[in-house]
Amino acid sequence: MQQQPIVAADVLEALLLALGTADTAVIGQAEADLRRALTKPAFIGDLLDRLQRSPNAQVRQLAAVLMRRKVGGHWSKLPPPVQAQLKASLLTHLAAEPERLVRRATAGVAAVVAKHTLPKGEWAELLAFVTACAADAADAGKRELAMVLLQSLLESEAVVECAARAICRNSYRNSFGARSRYRRRRAAPSHTTHPLLRRTMRAHYASLQQLLLTALAEQRGPVARAALAAVGSWASTLSDEADVLLLRPLVPPMLAASSAAIDEGDEEPAQTTCEVRC
Repeated sequence: MQQQPIVAADVLEALLLALGTADTAVIGQAEADLRRALTKPAFIGDLLDRLQRSPNAQVRQLAAVLMRRKVGGHWSKLPPPVQAQLKASLLTHLAAEPERLVRRATAGVAAVVAKHTLPKGEWAELLAFVTACAADAADAGKRELAMVLLQSLLESEAVVECAARAICRNSYRNSFGARSRYRRRRAAPSHTTHPLLRRTMRAHYASLQQLLLTALAEQRGPVARAALAAVGSWASTLSDEADVLLLRPLVPPMLAASSAAIDEGDEEPAQTTCEVRC
């Protein structure tokens, strides 16, 4: 994103590092400087630069957190070429970022941008990226990222509406598109959803089920735990008995993954499993 920086890269690096110090006076001054900069849309580009270029993982994570908080409010004020570059840069960075926490923070930025782009039929590359990550057998980090992105995307009703329309058009290849239909039901109760749309969305449930089964089969580790959370999101949107029955094959691997998570000291997945079974 080539533009005149609001805050020079070295100065911004120092400000973000200052947030992690123990000196309250230093933190307060850094926060005041950042608040002023965050009012300007072009500052999103400065944060993206630190996300991409800082050698410090803490700085990259903080840059992503600040971007997530502000990019939605500034999105419409960014020039189209800057928007396009931001979308491309986010996907590039998600694919390359080595640190898990930074990837998750960057996924939050992507989810906010998706809320402003997918409903307009833009950024189909994001959906293709999610599908590719989910299918990456060699990289567990990518598979976890796919689940994290899906869960984040499904939290936006605007994104879900868009994904439901995409399913109606041509998303048989897209596991994420399949997921979005259930969220469509969260946005509107099933009895108000157009019958044709409901039948079309239901046709893709099997793809989602298989995607989740594959992730849950890993049992241990962050991929399985992220899949458990994703199942919880899906289950909360299912209302028809025939659709709920699709969860049955997921229960055994969910129990196995929950048990493994408890062994690893994480009880939250077990709560999700209990909610799905009940």
